[in-house]
Amino acid sequence: MGGPVFGKHGFYHSPINPVRVLDIGSIDQIIAVLIASGFARQEGDTVVLDAAAIGVEKVLGGGRVTKKMTISAQSFSEQAKTKIEAMGGQAQVV
Repeated sequence: MGGPVFGKHGFYHSPINPVRVLDIGSIDQIIAVLIASGFARQEGDTVVLDAAAIGVEKVLGGGRVTKKMTISAQSFSEQAKTKIEAMGGQAQVV
């Protein structure tokens, strides 16, 4: 009974809140479905998307961008921002 007691003292791990992310290449591939379902809209040659509408908090830079897009999200990786702007689109932080 006089042995060590575990779990009373020591490090405390705070709960992790995962960030919901999606690659820009994945968004580019499903853009037709997003337009058809009403999550995105076509304005001339630009696709406008609010990433929060599809449950995405951060847009990452993986994949290829083939369409001009204006995307608003809580945050973007530098690579995602570069790819969006290289196609003439905009990455808007909200």
